[in-house]
Amino acid sequence: MARFAREAAVAGGLAHPNIVTVHDFGFAAYNGQTCAYLVMELLPGQPLSSALQAGRLPLPKALKLPLGRGHLETGILRFQRK
Repeated sequence: MARFAREAAVAGGLAHPNIVTVHDFGFAAYNGQTCAYLVMELLPGQPLSSALQAGRLPLPKALKLPLGRGHLETGILRFQRK
């Protein structure tokens, strides 16, 4: 949980047109467990799950997604799997 808080605080300090804004973060109890959450800017467009319904995206198409483009332009490329 401490790592989540540190990373959320750092993300909240980033300002770039191609990076989603993190407004807040915190922890809440749900079904007896502590859950972490982020409050982020809502962007127009389709959810990533919709773009992936037909399967994997070819690399050129994936790079046109706002997430991929923003991360690549800022030099940050990160994949996180939980």
